[in-house]
Formats: sequence, C-alpha cells, structure tokens
Amino acid sequence: MLSRNIHRINSRSIVSSLSKLFDKNSSSTTTTTISKSQLIINTRSNLLIHSTRNMVTQTKPGDKLIQKTSNQQQPSTTIDLNEFNDIYEQAHLKAIDDINNDELPQSINQSLNEAKEWLKTVMDYNVGKGKCNRARICWLAYRQLCSTTSNDDSLLMINREEKNLQIGILGFCLELLQAYFLIYDDIMDGSLTRRGQNCWYRKDEVGMIAINDGVMLSSLMHYLLKQNLGSSPMYTKIVELFNDVTRYTSYGQCLDILSNPHSSSIDFSKFTQERYATIVQFKTAYYTFSLPIRLAMYLVGISDPNVHQEAEEILLKIGHFFQAQDDYLDCFGNPQVTGKIGTDIEDGKCSWLFIQAKNLANDNQRKLLYQHYGCKSEESIQIVRNLYKELCLEKIFAEYEQQKYHDICSRIEQIEEKILPKDLFHMVLTMIYKRKQ
Repeated sequence: MLSRNIHRINSRSIVSSLSKLFDKNSSSTTTTTISKSQLIINTRSNLLIHSTRNMVTQTKPGDKLIQKTSNQQQPSTTIDLNEFNDIYEQAHLKAIDDINNDELPQSINQSLNEAKEWLKTVMDYNVGKGKCNRARICWLAYRQLCSTTSNDDSLLMINREEKNLQIGILGFCLELLQAYFLIYDDIMDGSLTRRGQNCWYRKDEVGMIAINDGVMLSSLMHYLLKQNLGSSPMYTKIVELFNDVTRYTSYGQCLDILSNPHSSSIDFSKFTQERYATIVQFKTAYYTFSLPIRLAMYLVGISDPNVHQEAEEILLKIGHFFQAQDDYLDCFGNPQVTGKIGTDIEDGKCSWLFIQAKNLANDNQRKLLYQHYGCKSEESIQIVRNLYKELCLEKIFAEYEQQKYHDICSRIEQIEEKILPKDLFHMVLTMIYKRKQ
C-alpha cells in the first residue's frame, strides 16, 4: 500500500453548506463548519458557490480550498482552484513548443511549417473550448490522491514543476482526445454547432480536411505523452489505457451509428435498454470518467488492477448517469446554455428519452413515435417533442436523476477508504448532478 496522506474534500457537504452569497465587502477568509472536516473558502472575489461543479469551473483569483484535519500534527492541504488554469495553460504552451521542435531534422521541420501552423489553428478552434471537465477531473483526482509535501514514494521524487507539467499534459491529452472524437462525431451526425460556434468541418476553409485534422490531433496526443511522460515508470500503462479507451469509444460510436445507418429505415427493435447501456458505456463513460481518474491513479503510483477495477465500476455508473443527462438536455436544454443545438430526434438516436417514450407509450403514441422519429422535418421533430411532454418525460427524468444520484452515493460508501478516498468519487458525481450544460 502506498504510504502517503490522502487529503479529502468533503464535496457532499459543500452543496448544502455553501449555497449562499458571501459578503462581497469582506476581504477576510470565511469559515464554514461541515461534517467530518472544515473547509475554509477565500471569498475575496465574491464567488457564488452552489455546488462543487461551480467551485471547480467558475473560479477567480484568490479562490482556495483549505482542508483542515482533526489531527493537529497533520498539516492543512490547500488547493488553489486557479492552479488548474495555470497548469493547463503551461501544458498548452508546452504542446506548441513540442510541435515547433519536432524530433525530425531541422530541414524537414521547416518544410512542414505550413502543416504545423494549420495544426495549431485546429487546436485553437477545437481544444479546450468547452468546460475541460475531463482535464479538471484528472487534476482534482491527482491533487486528492497525492500530497505535494510527501517525499517517501520514489514515484513522487520529482520536483513540483515537473509533476505539474505531467498532470497538465495528461489533462491536455484528454482534451485532444475529446476534440478529435467530437470532430468525427459532428461529421457523422451532420451537427451544426458545437460549444456555441460552428462545427469545425462546417467552416468554409475546412470541410472534409477535418478528417485529417482529427488524425493530427490523435497523433499529437501520443507524441506529447512520449515527450513528457516517456521516462515515467507508469508510461506504458498510461499509453495502454489511452489506447484501450480509444478502442472502446470507437466500438460505442459504431453501435450508435449502426442504430440508425440512414441507408434504410430505423429498426426500432434494436432500441432497447440493454443496447443503450452498451452504447453509453463504450461511447461515453470510459473516456469521460474512467480514463481521467485512472490516469491520475497511475501518475501517483496506484497500479493494483483490483483497485482500478473498483474505481472503474463506480465511474462507469457515473458515466451512464452523465449520458442520460446529456440526452435529456439535447431535447429540453437551453441551447444558449448548452452551447449546441440538439439533433437526437432528427438523427434517430438510441437515446434515454426515446427508450423511456417507447416503453411508456400506448399503441397509438408508439405508432406516432415510430412514424416521426428520425425525420428531419420541423413538424416531425415537434411531434416527437410533444409526445415526450405528453408522456411527462421531464418529470420522469427528474425522478430518475434523483434516484440514480442516491444509488451511486450508496455504492461509493462501499469503497475501502484506505485505498481510495470516497470523497474523490462524491466530488465527481456532485460536479455533474443537476447540471444544465
């Protein structure tokens, strides 16, 4: 077992204890007492905190978390919530430097300048433009799993700057992975917007070169891993994990597309809860939740397969929960908040909403659903939306979200605390609970 202190953020209590507006005129630190631990929040920026999600994604200079333990001999752990932004930006700059200073001979590098400049344009438009949740989750997991003051583990006997670079590069690679998945996904789905802007392939100067752009982002991810983590004892496991999850995601994407191949009418007999669960697990859950946390575990030296298996079991449940939310927001979310125009109905997706509607509808409603689902006309889309409302799917989803949240919390409580901190998983779950985007 690793001999290090695991510092915990009690994220379950944050939601109920910190949902208030702090005194905007106060320049001092505000203290809130919560169960099991005490969190001190620096509130000079007048930050309104409603949940852990807001706390890790909407921070301003001066915002910090300080973990106060009951053991007076154990030092407090301070997590500067702005540290992620700094580390991510350093990784971004290092990526640009690695592109400019490729291992190829200088004469060849110069002849590739136009391609490299294009790659940087692709990165600027597509990488890190969203919430960077995967990179943030990886960083927060790393900060919880290891102590920056611990020096008794040979795997952590590197200076803080190098450690920060490594976790930053892992986060940046997660965003590269996300970006090239989304480039392909948008092309296959014929999507119009992504993150509040035109999809990359829809830009006049891009078009189908976007396919090669995805290949370049993928190859850059592996190059950055080799350049910046090649000397890590966990390098091979990290690369294998990236490769495995990429393969899994491609399986999920394949099943998703084959559910409605567009070359023929939709076979609604395939739209089952079991198929949906498989698509979600492989297309979303592995790379969105399992991958970031397990990367952090490897970086701090946790390599026991049994420990990784337990973490993955819980994270896949969170991933399923996340995708059900995504499907709900595709139809009922506000595009100005979500940053995209939902197309699941017209694309004929095997979605959470459709599965519920199929199971709840009477014969006439089901016939109407089958007739209009997957059609591009605005009339058909509205008919399906009206059916969803008629079947009270908004209310059903709210009940589902509440129940799933409690179910996953119960599973988290079964973790053996000595190996993995429960609050790490509560934190991830709280970040997405009742999200609007």
